[in-house]
Amino acid sequence: QVSRRLGVGRNHASMAAMAAAATSVFCRCCPVVGVAAAPVVAAATRHCARRGFSAASSLAGAPSLLGQLPDFATGCAALDAGRFSEAAAPLARAAEVADAYFPEAASRERALCRSALGRCHWLSGRYADAAQQFEAGLGALRVRPEGSAALQLMATAAGRARFEAGQFDEAAAVAAEAMSVGVSTDPSARLLSDAIEAARGSTPPADALVDSDSCSLAGGDAAELEAVRRLNRLVALSLPDDGSSDSAGAALEAELADGCPLAQLVVSEQETAVDEGGGSGPRLNISAVRSAAGQLAVAVGEGSRPWVRPLLVAALKDFEVLQPSDPAVKPVLFRTLAALGSAIGKAEPVTAEGLFRSAADYADAFASLPGGGGRRMALWR
Repeated sequence: QVSRRLGVGRNHASMAAMAAAATSVFCRCCPVVGVAAAPVVAAATRHCARRGFSAASSLAGAPSLLGQLPDFATGCAALDAGRFSEAAAPLARAAEVADAYFPEAASRERALCRSALGRCHWLSGRYADAAQQFEAGLGALRVRPEGSAALQLMATAAGRARFEAGQFDEAAAVAAEAMSVGVSTDPSARLLSDAIEAARGSTPPADALVDSDSCSLAGGDAAELEAVRRLNRLVALSLPDDGSSDSAGAALEAELADGCPLAQLVVSEQETAVDEGGGSGPRLNISAVRSAAGQLAVAVGEGSRPWVRPLLVAALKDFEVLQPSDPAVKPVLFRTLAALGSAIGKAEPVTAEGLFRSAADYADAFASLPGGGGRRMALWR
């Protein structure tokens, strides 16, 4: 989307990074015991998530200055082929050349160089490095703006990367800049801001829920947005800063019991969602909301609720169909397996053991990937 706003082929855009999962697990410090003890599922999504990484990047339509950079062409080719370690060096050199030698008016070329490198880092699981590149691209757009929508989307990409790295203060700063642009048709910045508030322990306001009449989205997209924002609010209500979960059961039941608002959004989408190619299939965002809602119920001791198991099973089926390659999405699989094992443990101990073993295997496999380590991963393992 950034590149479309800049007048070039879409897939060089940093917003490819925004195709990341709708959920990320963060550890909030529990003041009762003084250690990171409670997993918090904070949802951050965007309505165009299913468009980003699926199509290969192309130099067709790129600005002529970038077409003259062999390193940019080489890096993009390696990036499209999934050879991220090979793509990083030439893309970094291209960004340096663009900064040093391109004329002042070439702000969009600088932004696209930085966004391509940021995308490479994102797909390698290096979220903090990706954020630095998106912020550098944002700086280029500030110097010579190419339109408020491009500026907003680049800022949101930077904030999304900071969010995934667990750097909430930095994420909040760029999210605030994205929201200040005032482009009302793209709710990405508002969704990111809500997710940051939920991860910090604040409760997003109820009146901030998506109004499908106020944004230019298709019905399915509006449903996804509403589901994500309801989940953000539910996270904050169920896992308050004081470490208590006394009211969590009532809050979860009010949203996820049969016929309740969030339940209607995530259950009805199961059969009617439309995939990128126009056919029936699960949506990544809805799948992530299902998983996150089930994880949240298990985390607060409500795993025996009748709607928990169906949500987690549906999320696993979605994952099998979608087979997402984004590193930010992959943890959803072992988290869902672990939550389902916890939910059915007493009733079906043998099945639960198998789920835990599978979750451990997937967690070990993810930890071996670039960017698979860190404090959150150590906690899960």
